[in-house]
Amino acid sequence: MNEENPYAPPSADQPFIDEQIAEGGAPLASRWRRLGAALLDTLALLVIQFPLLFAFGWFSFDNPGGIAASEQILGSMLGLLIFFALNIFLLTTRGQTIGKMLTGIRIVDNDTEEIPPIARIYGIRYLLFQLFGAVPFLNIINLVDVLFIFRQDRRCIHDLWANTIVVMA
Repeated sequence: MNEENPYAPPSADQPFIDEQIAEGGAPLASRWRRLGAALLDTLALLVIQFPLLFAFGWFSFDNPGGIAASEQILGSMLGLLIFFALNIFLLTTRGQTIGKMLTGIRIVDNDTEEIPPIARIYGIRYLLFQLFGAVPFLNIINLVDVLFIFRQDRRCIHDLWANTIVVMA
């Protein structure tokens, strides 16, 4: 009997999920490595921003009304600029942030597998989505962006818009 079992689990002609290869031949970074890199980058950003938030009075008990929105924005933007300054060398020379370097992955152009221009890496992949996160109700796009990691090619929305992939370094 050569009939297929209708109750058998589906199968696919693709390599094991952690061994997927990008079109150009580089192994794709696993979802876990990407998550680890994002968490390490967030930790680095918090290490930078917390002292700034203290300096701007965010945690002050002397100001029961809280701090002004302009001071909150200034403190956050200053922290992002410092974070960018720390990562710009790695992004332009290696396609990595601190977190990506520690987890052994990097950002490359989807077509050429070369390091993309910094405007595309930082402008689209990071800054644009940080701005979305700051706008009420529009910040839902950040959740949708993260959920795109479960696509077969592991590309989030920011990867699609910037035409990048994340591969093993």
